Amino acid sequence: MKLPSWRITGTGRRPKGGALAALTDEPHIGEPSALETAAVSDVLGRIQSALENRYKIEREIGRGGMGVVFLATDLKLNRQVAIKVLRPELSQAVGAERFLREVRIEASLDHPNIVPLFDSGDADGLSYYVMPFIDGESLRKRIEREERLSVDEVVRITNAVADGLSHAHGHGVIHRDIKPENILLSDDRVLLADFGIAKATAEADGETLSTYGIVMGTPEYMSPEQAMDDSVDARTDIYSLGCVVYEMLGGDPPFVGKTKSAIIARHLNERVPSLRVVRADIPYGMTQAVERSLAKVPADRFQTAEQFADALSHGVAVKEPPGPRIPVRWLVLAGVLVVIAVAARLLLWPTPPLDLNRIVAYPFEVSDASEAADVQLGDNLAYLVISALDGLGGVNWVEGRDLLDSPQREDVRAATELDLRRGARANRAGYFLDGRLLLSGDTARVVLALHSTTDESVVARADTSGPRGDAEHVTYSAVGAVLLSLLPDAGRVGRAAVFGRSHEVIQPFVQAEMAFYHGRYKDAFENYQAAVERDPAFSLAAVKGAQAASWNHNQSAARGLIGVAIDHVEMLPSHWAHFARGFEAYLNGRGDTAVYHFEQAIEVDDSWPEGWMGLGETYQHLLPSKSPQDSLAKQAFARVYERTSSYAPALYHLAEFAIREGDLGRASDLLSEHRLVDPEPEIFGILDLALRCVDDGPDGIDWRGQAHVSTPMVYQAGKLLGVTAAHPQCAVAAYRAVLNHDTTGHPGYEWGSLVGLQSLFAATGRTRELVEMVDSVVASGAQAGPPLRRFYIWDAVAGVDVQPQAGALAAELRQSIDSLNRLELWHLGIWDAYRGRLDEARAIRDLLQARLVSLGAGATSTDTLLAYSMYGHVFLSEGDTAAAMDVFSGLRPTAAKEDLTRPYESLGYEHLVRAQVLIKRQQYREALRVLAAFDSPGGAALVFPVFLPATLELRLRAAQALGDERLVERTRERLRAMELAGNVGSPR
Repeated sequence: MKLPSWRITGTGRRPKGGALAALTDEPHIGEPSALETAAVSDVLGRIQSALENRYKIEREIGRGGMGVVFLATDLKLNRQVAIKVLRPELSQAVGAERFLREVRIEASLDHPNIVPLFDSGDADGLSYYVMPFIDGESLRKRIEREERLSVDEVVRITNAVADGLSHAHGHGVIHRDIKPENILLSDDRVLLADFGIAKATAEADGETLSTYGIVMGTPEYMSPEQAMDDSVDARTDIYSLGCVVYEMLGGDPPFVGKTKSAIIARHLNERVPSLRVVRADIPYGMTQAVERSLAKVPADRFQTAEQFADALSHGVAVKEPPGPRIPVRWLVLAGVLVVIAVAARLLLWPTPPLDLNRIVAYPFEVSDASEAADVQLGDNLAYLVISALDGLGGVNWVEGRDLLDSPQREDVRAATELDLRRGARANRAGYFLDGRLLLSGDTARVVLALHSTTDESVVARADTSGPRGDAEHVTYSAVGAVLLSLLPDAGRVGRAAVFGRSHEVIQPFVQAEMAFYHGRYKDAFENYQAAVERDPAFSLAAVKGAQAASWNHNQSAARGLIGVAIDHVEMLPSHWAHFARGFEAYLNGRGDTAVYHFEQAIEVDDSWPEGWMGLGETYQHLLPSKSPQDSLAKQAFARVYERTSSYAPALYHLAEFAIREGDLGRASDLLSEHRLVDPEPEIFGILDLALRCVDDGPDGIDWRGQAHVSTPMVYQAGKLLGVTAAHPQCAVAAYRAVLNHDTTGHPGYEWGSLVGLQSLFAATGRTRELVEMVDSVVASGAQAGPPLRRFYIWDAVAGVDVQPQAGALAAELRQSIDSLNRLELWHLGIWDAYRGRLDEARAIRDLLQARLVSLGAGATSTDTLLAYSMYGHVFLSEGDTAAAMDVFSGLRPTAAKEDLTRPYESLGYEHLVRAQVLIKRQQYREALRVLAAFDSPGGAALVFPVFLPATLELRLRAAQALGDERLVERTRERLRAMELAGNVGSPR
C-alpha cells in the first residue's frame, strides 16, 4: 500500500531530484541576500528550539514572500513532513489566534485533491503549520520545464483542481491564492495546497502589513474584486484558476508587467489576450471556456468550479469557431468507412439530434442457394465489423442486433431498409452499416454498405470475394481494403488497434469478442490469449483478455495480459489507453487511480460501455475514496445497460443488485434477459441459485446436489447473498454446502466460506455457532485454524461477544511474542490497545515499525499498513483522538480485490473508529460517507458484516440527528432483519 500523503522514513527511499514539500516551490527572485539568509537562520534556530520534542528540523527546502519551509521528521509518527513558518513580521501582523483559526478550516477539508493539514501552532512567536512531504513537483516547476502543457494534461489537472475547489466551496471555504506554486503533482495525483492561509493574512490589518512591506496575494492570478479589496466568493477562485489554465496552455499568465501595480491594473481594465494568438492549436472551445472564466464581473463567469472544468473538457472537441455555413465533414469508420456528411441535412431531422460519429452495425444477411440462412454466421460477421470500429479512434459503434425485433433477429432479411434506418435514428446514429454474405459454390462474396440516416443515400460500399470456407477473412478484407484505400491518413494508432493484422490473429479475436459479450468468459480468455500469442503487440486483445481472465478469477493471467497491453499502449486509441491503465490499477488494488483513468476514458466518449464497465467493476470490487461504492457501481452498470442491453457482464451485475435488494420481479426479468444471451451455465447458475433461495428460502434448495454440480457456483452464490448480510440464511446455507463438499483444488473457496460464515454469525448474533465452528476447525488441525482463530480479536473489537476467546488467544500469543509474525503481532497489538494495555501496545507498535525500517525498499504495502494502523490505535488508546484520526484518514485500502477478504487490508476497524469519532464531533454527513464503505459489494464484503450491527447503530444516530426519516426507517429495517435472521438460524 502506498500511503497517499506520507513519505515513509527508514525504508531506503529518498526524495527524487526536485521533489519538494508542499508549498516549497515559491519562486526566488535572484539569490537570497545576506540579510534574508540571516533572518532564515534565526527562524530556523527558534523553530528548532521550540519544536524539538515533536519535530526534528532537517533543512530549509524553500522560501517565498510569506515565509520559509523546512523539511522535518515527525518524531511521534516517524514520517517526513514539511513545516512552513510564517515570516516573523507576518506572524505578528496576522496574529496567532487569527492564523490558527483559519488554518484549522483546512484541517476539516478531506478530499483526495487537497493537501491535508497535519498540525499548526505558535512556537516562540512564530506561526507555523505542518503538511505532508509530497514526492513530486509543483505545477510551477512543470511549466518552467515544459513551458506549455498538452491539452489533455491541462484538462486532467484542471479537473482535479476543480474537484478540490468544489469540495472546499461546498464547505464555505475559499482558497484566495490559486497559483501554480500551490498546485502539486505527484505521480498521477494533483493536489491543491494552502487553504485558509490567504484568508488569515487577508483579514490582518492592511496598514500593519504595509508597514512591514508585505503585499498579500499574487497579482498574476488575482481577480479584479480581490485586487480592489472587495468582498469575494468562490468565483474569485474560478478567475484565478482561469489564469493558471491560461498559463498552462500559453506559457505565461494572461497579464504580466514590471510591477505588481501594473499587473493589477491590467486585470482591472484590459481584455484577455487571445490564447490562439500565442498557440494556434488550442481548440476553440477551450479558449472560450478560459475567456469566460476570466470575465471581469463575477456574474459573467462560470458560477462553480465544476462548470468551468466541464466546459473546458467539452471544449476540446470544438476545434474551430462556427462559420457562416456548416462545412462538409469526412467521417472515419471502421470498416468501410469514410463518410461525407452534409450537416445541412440535419435540419431536416432536428429531433432527435444525430451523432455523425455513431454507427449502427446490423447483423449480416447470409444467402446460400443450397442452405437455410445462417443467423449465427450473420451475427459473427457483424461482430467482426464492430470489433474494427471499436478499435478505431473517434467512432462509436452500436450493436444493431439489439435494435431488431424477435423475427428480425431470427432472420435479418425480415427487416426492410426503412426498418434499419428507423432503428439507427432512434439510437441517434448518423449512419448504419449492413452487409450481405453471398455463398455460391466455392466462393464467398461480401457486400458492405454504409447508409446515411438523414436521407436514403448509400455513402460508401465495398464488394470483395474469396474462398467460401473463409467468410470472416473475406469480410475483414473488405473492411480493411476500403478503409486503407479511402483513408490513407486515418491515423496509425487507430488503425493499428485492429487493422493490418493477419487473419490468424483476427479470427480468435473476433471469436473472443463474441464470447465475452455473451458471458462465455472461458472461451473468451482462451481466444484472446491465442490472439496475443500470435501477435504479442496486439494490445487491444491483451486488454480484453485481461478482463476475461479476471472474470475467470485468474488474476495472475489477467496481470500478465494487462502488462502486455501497457507495453504496447501507444498502439491504442486514447480511450482504450486510459482503459488499459485503469484496468492495470484495478487489478493491483489501486482503486483511486483506476477510477481516474476510467473517468478519463469516459471523458473521451461518455457513451462508451467499456469505460463505464471498468468504472463499475472498480466500485464493485475495490474500495476507492469516492462513495457510496455500491451505488456508484450500480449507476455505472446501468449506463452500460442503457447503451447495450444484452451485454452479459452488465446484466450479471445488475441482477446481483436486484437479488440483494429483494427486487425479485426485476431480478427475474434480468435473469431472463441474461439467459437469452446464452452465457456459461455456471455463470447463469450463480444468479439462478441465488434468486431461487431468496424466493423460496434456503430449505427449498438441494445444496448438497448443487455443490456436487459445481462447488464454485455455490460459493459465488453464497458471496452474492452474504453482501451486507442481505440474505444471511441463504448465504450460510451456501457456505455450509461448500464446506461439506470436497474442496480439493479449491482451497480459496474453503477459506472464503469459513470467513463468510464467521462474519455472518457475528453479524446476526449467533455467537455460539461462531465459537463452535472456529473451535472445531482449530481442533481438526486444519491449516485454516490459527488464522481463523485470530478473527476472535477482530470480532471482539467490533463489539461481538467473544471477549473471553479473544483474551485467551492474546494471552497465548504474548507468551511467544519474540517469534510472532507481523499479523500475529498486529492482532495482539490491536487487542492490547483496545483493552488499554498501553505499554504492551506501544512495544508492539515499535516492533512493527522496526521491522518496517529493517525491510527497507523490500517492505510491502501490508508491512506499511500494519505499522501505521498500529500507530493510530495506540494514539486512540492514549486519548489522542486527533492524531488517531490523522493516521486513519491517511490510510487507503490498496490490496487487490482477492486480498480484501483479509480484515487488516480492508481497514474495517479503522473505518468504524473514524465514524465513531465523527459522530461525537457531530459531523454526521461525513460519518455516513465513511460508513458507506460497509455496504461495498466487493472483496471486503466477506469480512465487513462483522461490523454491521455497530455501524448500523451509528447510521441510525446520524440519520436521526440529520432528521432523515427515510434513512432512519431503512436502517431500522436492516437491524430488525438481522435480528430476525439471528433468531431463526439456518439449515445445517
